[in-house]
Amino acid sequence: MLNDRFAPYIQSQLPDVNIEFIVGNNDLDFYKFMNENGELPDIITCHRFSLHDAADLKDQLLDLSTTEEAGAIYESYIDNFTNSDGTVNWLPICGTVDGLVANRALFEEYDIPLPTDYDSMVSACQSFEEKGIRGFVADFVYDYTCMEVFQGLSIPEITSMEGRMWRSDYENPSEDSVGLDQDVWLGAFESMEQFIKDVNIFSTDLEKDTKRQKKAMQVLEVMLSEEGQNHFANGEDVVSKMIEGEYDAKQAYEAFDAQLKQPKEDTAETVLSINRSYSRIFHKKGGNESYSAMANTLRGFYGSDVLIAPAYSFTGSLFKADYTEKMVGNMIMPNSLEAYQCEMDGTKLKEYLKSGVEGVEEGFRPFNRGSLPTVSHRLWCLLHLLFPEFTKDLNMRSSQSVLYS
Repeated sequence: MLNDRFAPYIQSQLPDVNIEFIVGNNDLDFYKFMNENGELPDIITCHRFSLHDAADLKDQLLDLSTTEEAGAIYESYIDNFTNSDGTVNWLPICGTVDGLVANRALFEEYDIPLPTDYDSMVSACQSFEEKGIRGFVADFVYDYTCMEVFQGLSIPEITSMEGRMWRSDYENPSEDSVGLDQDVWLGAFESMEQFIKDVNIFSTDLEKDTKRQKKAMQVLEVMLSEEGQNHFANGEDVVSKMIEGEYDAKQAYEAFDAQLKQPKEDTAETVLSINRSYSRIFHKKGGNESYSAMANTLRGFYGSDVLIAPAYSFTGSLFKADYTEKMVGNMIMPNSLEAYQCEMDGTKLKEYLKSGVEGVEEGFRPFNRGSLPTVSHRLWCLLHLLFPEFTKDLNMRSSQSVLYS
């Protein structure tokens, strides 16, 4: 979406401004690392953060409190982005809606009314369970799934006067160990506990199916092995244990509270040291040095002659720095990127590239000007020979660069 529509629109409205779009990582630690190495972007968009977590970046960001852009935002919204000293460093640009997806065909087939509130949703789930159909499914392996479900169930507590006061205290950067307010959060955990029971997330049917039970426990083991370093990951850990039945509401509240109060210690082990920096700036005669280094490292890891990947698979520059395991992971975009290997001759490779760039009938184009492929040097030469019109204006924006070494 960013490369396909938003970035081209912004560039078209500001043709005289040379805008460089960097596909980063939706994690403030990623930007803190960039700041430490002197390459913090001028404009940052990030979905998952709180003012408390953003405190380390505050002094590096503009104060937008007196700007027209901040003044155009509803006061109730901007209040949530205002620091204790009255400054505003972050603006809510757009909203996203979290919700549940219903299979309407199944509701019609079994003559079950579509839910309109919590009680009717629980009733629908129970009706489907009676017919042997799982009523509610969510992938709680992701921290954001855990937190969004939990937060949705916590709306009455969070929006109460006590909830607003707690958030104000928590967001104050001077407070390093603000825990959970029992009057606010114990009720929220009780709502989560009731929800798990109501929609039968951890099915008792597993007791009757040992093979399925074994697989479920393997999934839970993976879920619980993710040790959180911030309150989002804490939420993933706590919610997972509630699903497993290890925590009730009070135990979950106490565990979350203890983890939230625990001071963060930078004890992450260095797993990679890079001895020179690689620029992310695109050059017509050299491509993108940083992305090329990452792509060719992967190519060598897989033992392949050629690697082809969208440019947005990689993030930012490579710095002359020590990297923790998390920061190494941040070099490559998340969301379950997968690599596939195969053997093909030159003819097949040409067909593959042609399909990737031009698309196929009733299909789509994997590569466009917002996600051009990362390739090796020899493959880039082939791509340029095959599609000169497509590659001649690659210097429009560095985020649209074909990468090679």
